[in-house]
Amino acid sequence: MKQILIALLFLNACTSFCQPWYLKIIDPFNGKREKATDFFRIEDTLVIRTLGACGDKLCTTLGKYSTANNEMYQVEYLDLVEGGFSVMFGNDKFILSSEDKIQNEVISVSQVDNPTLNHISTIDLKISDSRYYYYTIKRSIEFDNKFFIGCQASDNQTYIPYPGWYNDQESAVFFVLDENLQTDTILILPPSSGAHLRIEDLAVGPDSILYVSFLEKYLKSDVPVPYLEIRKVLYGFDKNYNKVFEWTGPNLDIQESWACLAIGLDSTIYMNHKHDYRTYLMAMKPDGSVQWECLLDSTIGWNLYNIRRITIADNGDIVGAGTISSVIDELGVSGFLFRVDSNGHLKWKRAIRVNKGFDLTVPLIYPYETGLEDLTELPNGDLISVGYVRKYVGSTLPDGPYNFDIWIVRTSSEGCLWEDCPYIQDIVTKDNYIPFVTPLNEWVADFIPPHGFPSEIRRYTFSADSVLKDGKYYHELIYSINMSGGPWISGGFLREESGRTYKWLNNMPERLIYDFNFGIGDSLPGVDANQATRYVTQVGSMQLLDGIPRKSIEFNSICGQSRWVEGIGELEDFMYSEVFCSLWDGVPLNIRCFSTNGQLLYLRPDLSGCYTSAVTDVEMGAIRVFPNPGSGILYFETENEEPITNLMIYNCLGALVLTANNLLPQNNGVNISALPPGVYTGQVHFGDGETRAFKLAVKE
Repeated sequence: MKQILIALLFLNACTSFCQPWYLKIIDPFNGKREKATDFFRIEDTLVIRTLGACGDKLCTTLGKYSTANNEMYQVEYLDLVEGGFSVMFGNDKFILSSEDKIQNEVISVSQVDNPTLNHISTIDLKISDSRYYYYTIKRSIEFDNKFFIGCQASDNQTYIPYPGWYNDQESAVFFVLDENLQTDTILILPPSSGAHLRIEDLAVGPDSILYVSFLEKYLKSDVPVPYLEIRKVLYGFDKNYNKVFEWTGPNLDIQESWACLAIGLDSTIYMNHKHDYRTYLMAMKPDGSVQWECLLDSTIGWNLYNIRRITIADNGDIVGAGTISSVIDELGVSGFLFRVDSNGHLKWKRAIRVNKGFDLTVPLIYPYETGLEDLTELPNGDLISVGYVRKYVGSTLPDGPYNFDIWIVRTSSEGCLWEDCPYIQDIVTKDNYIPFVTPLNEWVADFIPPHGFPSEIRRYTFSADSVLKDGKYYHELIYSINMSGGPWISGGFLREESGRTYKWLNNMPERLIYDFNFGIGDSLPGVDANQATRYVTQVGSMQLLDGIPRKSIEFNSICGQSRWVEGIGELEDFMYSEVFCSLWDGVPLNIRCFSTNGQLLYLRPDLSGCYTSAVTDVEMGAIRVFPNPGSGILYFETENEEPITNLMIYNCLGALVLTANNLLPQNNGVNISALPPGVYTGQVHFGDGETRAFKLAVKE
């Protein structure tokens, strides 16, 4: 709990002063397992339902969350309300459907008072004198002033002789209650052929039709060897409970995917489903014909998407929330948001994570897990999602090894937590990330080749110009064994994007070699037998010689330990463990010293000095630029009366964005009005060969 409070203080500070959007972990339940499963929105209040632990059973907690003040202001434990996944509202009362998690013999429906969140009453539902003996709760919805309670009813009298599957038949059941929670009717929907018909989601269209999506397992008997097949089924019911719409999807992969529903104002039906192990969002016309399908998966790699809720934005876009797990990258499970326009074009998708719930002690065997269960759009276009964060609490039972906290995520309409909006957004992401792949950086390193070859002292930097390769721009990594400079030897081509550094490989996909979005439990796999997968064991910060704390990430593998530092790269075995695995002990720290813009950032502790080069002669602050911050004409002030033969200004990624020639200090200025707001670095070269560097802030 102490770590969560520290994390919340950090979040509040960061979101108050440097970011317009935020995410929060809410832990008002004293470390119990609490997952937000659903909410009901009343103006600027979200009434959030959680699935939590109360002794030996699962129970419910309700909390009121203000979207105006961004805070949970009322929380009530409901020990008499068992676990469930929906919140409905009627007669100024919240209606909560639940299940008996121990016996599973009944479905219960509870009333909770709106102002106080106090429990009022609970009724139990069961089909009397029937063969159904086991009930599990699914989705519930209010329809035509009645409450539709969706559940599954298992029947042990129908035997399915197929190994690997349950032998019971499972029918979909709706208990329909009036506003006084009196049973209006009971709808029983058996599967078409002897297996399971499972309710997945419910939605009401503008034509007053209740649509229900199902996953059906049916016995496929028109083949030489009968087997169970999986498909999606969609039904529509009118107010008299007559089936007025039916759609049966193609046979799907054996992997079951949750199908969510949303209905547009023109009665277009939106539903997600899988085929060929890929996740699609589908638009269906009211006549049952498919209008379009949008592929959500990446065309490279294999991610597993589990969409938990979709809704329609005010502009007609479809937005969704759920979880995504990467099979290849071993990133664990992340919260997931996406947005598709009404024509089926994917606008964006974001994987949103919380870095192990801010707990840096999480062991490697527990990759982090976050998930989003429900979402809504606010009047200003922001998106709010609720879900859970898995928190490691120790290996001693009954607390360990982990619990869950409620997670509330608020993003912009673009799904962004931060102004810099990468695909994977982690709470450790910084808006002032310090780049590594830039020609302003220079370092000296011991190069210790394998198998007894003589060692070298190398000077590294990046080429000033970028090179277009395979449609992307890379800087060439160059090195020299002559400390006075040159001849330069190519060390490959690198590029940097959103805290990640990639290396270009001829006729092969580029290789990820750094990812400063990593958290504990993440890994960087090797690519051949000489490499090993490196696992993140610690995430922290390291203060360099410029006094600025930068993110540091520590790894462990069979090759040994290594450490990355933001803006520098790898301190141990630089550009070496990326190629080979060190097979002997005693390999010293590889980096001797590192500088950027001529300012020394790192000096190896066992050295009293470091090799110098032309770059280290550049003095920061030896030239004054004004106004700074500025937005129009930039002027220079220096003791050097020689003309400025060349001026170069670089953005935060090291890209050259402005040049000028033949300027007279104190007389000539440079127009910087075309530069976007941000922080820049620059170099000036005088007629006598002297070089100076400066930093510049451009304002709006």
